[in-house]
Amino acid sequence: MTQRYGLLWVAGVIALGCTAEPAPTNPPEMPTGGSSGTGGSGGTAGAQAGVGGTQAGSAGSATGGSGGVGGAGGTGGATGGVGGMAGAGSGGLAAGSGGTAGGLGGAGSGGQAGAATAGAGGGSGAGTAGQSGGAGTGAGAGGGSGGSASAMPSEGCGKGGRPSSSNVPNTIVSFPATYDGTKPMPLLIGLHGAGRTNDQFRTADARTQNTVIEEHFVVAYVKAAGSGWVLNTDRSRIDGAIDNIAENYCIDTNRVFATGHSSGAQMIVQLLCGGYDRFAAIAPVASSMYCQSWDPIPTFLVHGANDSERASTNQDADGRKDLGPYVTSNGCDMTTMPYTVPACTGGSASVDPGCVNYQGCDETLIWCQHNDPNYSNTNHGWPCFANVAIDTFLTSQ
Repeated sequence: MTQRYGLLWVAGVIALGCTAEPAPTNPPEMPTGGSSGTGGSGGTAGAQAGVGGTQAGSAGSATGGSGGVGGAGGTGGATGGVGGMAGAGSGGLAAGSGGTAGGLGGAGSGGQAGAATAGAGGGSGAGTAGQSGGAGTGAGAGGGSGGSASAMPSEGCGKGGRPSSSNVPNTIVSFPATYDGTKPMPLLIGLHGAGRTNDQFRTADARTQNTVIEEHFVVAYVKAAGSGWVLNTDRSRIDGAIDNIAENYCIDTNRVFATGHSSGAQMIVQLLCGGYDRFAAIAPVASSMYCQSWDPIPTFLVHGANDSERASTNQDADGRKDLGPYVTSNGCDMTTMPYTVPACTGGSASVDPGCVNYQGCDETLIWCQHNDPNYSNTNHGWPCFANVAIDTFLTSQ
């Protein structure tokens, strides 16, 4: 895509929300596994795996007459979710990410065994010939990881294994344990809040250190030049980090994502308003409105239901002003469906994430209006469910 680099809302608007923020008081996150399902039995069976789930479908069978050809077994098919595993029933075959496949059952006496071919990313297998017209059986295949676009390896692929440290200016880089320097991994840019540092964002504010986010992404925690993010000063720091990592390490340049808190989330919005197109999806937490629309982009948007910091700066305590441009930009209608995220506790009470999935969108929009009181009881902080929910969302892109 052609990059467009306009600068909008620069002067007084950029300073919005960039005052020093209160020290956070955050509870630990409580990730939970995904759901699982089971296919039907007899005939065609199929099911979709949830995150981390498993499922299977069983197939029908038929028996031929004496000396005749046995009937084919039913078709079994399944699609693996993110990191999930899908298994087919008798005579079936299941593919992981990228495709589905159903297998035929084995033929009867004198017949030929049915074969199946997996879709992209899946395994393959064939039915075995049945006895006296019995149906064949097939093998399931493990599901792959999510992701809709083909990987685009960066020029840094093949330059070395997992580094103990990196030399990226103004940036802390975390590499997953599975990083080997040859397989392109998604890159997540993390932007801190005003009056905070990139290390504080990682360890205290967003608390992403040693979580599922750092297991699944190369994470680049960039530091702003000042206490908060300013578009015409700090954009080059973000571009520089992406370029440096792509040149020296192995990432998938089709899967560069961004997340940020408060001023960092506002920086993401300002970039979008200026036509920035290097992000494949975003997950802003406690951002603000800077323009009316931008190019559609998959979004996981998080805002407090009674954010006292936003109430004092732009009269947007419930985040509705912040939400408007995302609905417009992604072409959504006003219909929503509940969106489930892991349960967790903020302070001493269970948190209501308030997450919904907007319908009819050109690109996905998840909106969470939560009541986690953290960040010194301002409801302005990173809620306890965010890391697992953001990881699940971004790994599906």
